[in-house]
Amino acid sequence: MYYQWRENPLDKEQIIAMARELNQPRFLIRLLAGRGIHAADQAHTFLFPRLAELPDPFHFRQMTRATALVDQTLAEKEPVVVFGDYDADGVTGTVLLVEFFRLLGLKTLYHVPDRIQEGYGINAQALYELRARAGGHSPLLVTVDNGIAAKEEIREAQRLGFRVLITDHHQASSPPDAEAVLNPALSGSGFPYPHLSGVGVAFFLIWAVRNHLAGSRGVQRAKNLNLKRFLDLVALGTVADVMPLTGVNRILVRAGLEAMAEVKRPGLVALCRCARVDISRVTSEDIGFRLAPRINGCGRVGDPKTAVELLLSRTPEQAGNLAAMAEQCNETRKQEVEKALQSARVLCRAQAEENIAAPVVHGPDFHLGVVGIVAARLCEEFDRPVLVVTRDGHAPDQLRGSGRSVEGIDLYRAVDAASAKLLGHGGHPMAVGIRIAEADLREFQRELSMQVELQDRAIETSPYLVDAELDQGAPGDRELLHSLRMLGPFGPENPEPLFLIRRVSPRDVRLIQEIHLSFRVPVGPRLVRGIGFGLAQQWHQRFQEGGIDILCRLSPDRYTGIQVQAVDIFATA
Repeated sequence: MYYQWRENPLDKEQIIAMARELNQPRFLIRLLAGRGIHAADQAHTFLFPRLAELPDPFHFRQMTRATALVDQTLAEKEPVVVFGDYDADGVTGTVLLVEFFRLLGLKTLYHVPDRIQEGYGINAQALYELRARAGGHSPLLVTVDNGIAAKEEIREAQRLGFRVLITDHHQASSPPDAEAVLNPALSGSGFPYPHLSGVGVAFFLIWAVRNHLAGSRGVQRAKNLNLKRFLDLVALGTVADVMPLTGVNRILVRAGLEAMAEVKRPGLVALCRCARVDISRVTSEDIGFRLAPRINGCGRVGDPKTAVELLLSRTPEQAGNLAAMAEQCNETRKQEVEKALQSARVLCRAQAEENIAAPVVHGPDFHLGVVGIVAARLCEEFDRPVLVVTRDGHAPDQLRGSGRSVEGIDLYRAVDAASAKLLGHGGHPMAVGIRIAEADLREFQRELSMQVELQDRAIETSPYLVDAELDQGAPGDRELLHSLRMLGPFGPENPEPLFLIRRVSPRDVRLIQEIHLSFRVPVGPRLVRGIGFGLAQQWHQRFQEGGIDILCRLSPDRYTGIQVQAVDIFATA
């Protein structure tokens, strides 16, 4: 089956009644019903997420210990060291904590490791250097987006005199013995929502600290801090890390997208200018495809501190210079990705044709900084989990790499179950990182594929889930765009609506670079522009004189109101 309809249990009268109660279009109510939202109170909560509905940060069982550490640091005037990560989630979390602690008047240093030279997470050499720079008697080390698997490194930090507060969201069997650990993915964390990003955990930390200081000690600087100023960072990191956009994350991201236009952080303004994004109307798609790649590019092929300093920038001039550096890193990243994809795609296809459930692609000369992106591209193209590994420059007989997963497969669980030969691994259900001896790669691959096959999902292509048909009775542009805005932000577990246009003969069809399609197609009574990326071959194979069926998404178009983005095309039955 090419596609199937989302089930809608509501009849016409129920849809009308619910639309009237919520004062929303019937079309939007139909879309909500197809996504399991059948009652007005459910719909209201979903459509109008409020920050007041966020859970209390002290649901984290160790949050009281965490706030006490910061309180003690303030009282003793000790420095803080923030140890972050080189991806967009880690960068935004680092910026959030550095800004917050500095606003409290604390001496605050940070370190984001070099992906190539240091690798992921805490390392001893960085700790020695940071301890020397920090000074003080017992500085506070706060990790963000890392630390949960660094037991030996945490012990070394404590031996050096650090008090350690871990904030992380990656999975681990058991946490290090730190002074406080905040991680919603841990069993027994106490937090009711396990899918926070790294920057999301950091946000709940500063929220708790602000409330604690403003209440128990009456710290004026804490009382005056409006935490909404940090929500742009939370939205950026959460979407970039491909976290589910449900529940708590939906509230944070919706508020964060609005905050971007209000805060207008100089670094983000400059980044949006380079990416040709309107900062007053940033979408989750803008973050995923335009902003996050530019932040990640610094950590992949350049210096991740460029991205941190960009988002910490106070002046447009400084931000503009750093954004230009990030743009150059992004261009280099794209070149390295395309170079690696040429051979990676061939290797992955060969494994897919052998029905290997989780291909592991080894490219000795791949740039280590782009293996995650290559894995994501292959994962999407072949609709199965993919790991891409390359040579570790510091250990010639070892490999390092990254993996990405598809909906329904917990890749971290599969890798963890197959980890007997791994030298190190970490991650979450949709993304992992590994280190392995080259001699053990084949055995690991066999075990990984077995573990993936054990999980409850067929690797074959799943049918498309269609939300609604766009026929002659389709709503006007204003109603369609309003419905899309209310349903967003879109991401994992809240995908963009998919529409079907039946039995149409697109007009003004032309090929772009012999790969993509440009056309016009009727939506209701009007013709709108359409684009179909990578669909030229399907057009040649499936177009018939009687017309075709188009599966598509919709997006705003500055000229015609809406634009059709074709996902796939089929010969009309």
